[in-house]
Amino acid sequence: MIRILTGILLSAVAAVAALSQSHPTTALAQQAGASQTAWLQDKAEVLRQINLREAEARSGEANHADPGRLAANYSSLAFLYMDAGMGLKAEDAFHRSIALLKDGPQDRLADQMEQLGVLQTGMGELRQAEKAELQALEIRRSLRDPVAIALTEELIAGVYDVERKFTRARHYAQEAYDALVGRADVSVPNRIKVWHALGFTLTGLHDCDRGIDVLKEALEMARNSAGWGDASVAYSEYALGFGYWHCSDQENAAVWLQRGTTDMKAEFGWSHATYVYAMKQYALFLRHFGRTDDAVSVEAVVRQAESVVDASTLTDRSEALRNPSP
Repeated sequence: MIRILTGILLSAVAAVAALSQSHPTTALAQQAGASQTAWLQDKAEVLRQINLREAEARSGEANHADPGRLAANYSSLAFLYMDAGMGLKAEDAFHRSIALLKDGPQDRLADQMEQLGVLQTGMGELRQAEKAELQALEIRRSLRDPVAIALTEELIAGVYDVERKFTRARHYAQEAYDALVGRADVSVPNRIKVWHALGFTLTGLHDCDRGIDVLKEALEMARNSAGWGDASVAYSEYALGFGYWHCSDQENAAVWLQRGTTDMKAEFGWSHATYVYAMKQYALFLRHFGRTDDAVSVEAVVRQAESVVDASTLTDRSEALRNPSP
């Protein structure tokens, strides 16, 4: 049960961090004075942007557009699909972006491989995720950027955490932590991600005192970081709850999981995919510890949210993306 929980959370954290740092539509919305949260909650806008990006992709393929520009469009489209809960379509879009960047800038290629791995982790495609992340790490090492290497190591640790291969995960998470801990040129969101990865791994190995301390440090960083938004606090609260669950501390796990899901709802809205995933795992926690009535209440929220989602969007693939015109 913990395996499912950890996988969803780690992939959610990484995906939203990537979205906030890489998504051009979000950046434009922030420049216009709109909050990231409001944009993420507007499903109609997400679907509108998907339609625009799909049209641009079809046109670009037909007209043999510049591969770099076309790859950037597919990357943006993949993030939009992720936000809409269209995992398979997002996977196809990332694959197409990677193919277009094969002979392009290697840092961008590694970035796309990393994001594909994050998505595949959340989808339970763990072998594929591990392969994508390790390929990205090989590229990062060839480019000799220590911060980029550390951030890729954090993602690999996340995959191994999901597989409950905590010893392997600790190797990569500790390497990433050691690389960043003394640096002043690393952004708070990136630092928080690495602290989450190490905290998860340590609590998974029942090194609870140190693991919980690391997760608490991540939460304090989130609370004290201006400009990234309250989503970082919500995730860090939720992460701390998972750490306590790893350590069989039911009381503290319940407090922090509830607080994290409550704050996620405030940030993303009850129908947002990330919040729904979080609530599903919170319901599992409640059932695991015999709190059936509370679990039923949480599951009702999940059913309400899922009732407005077209199930076909979660399972369909895009033939246009899988088989682009020559």
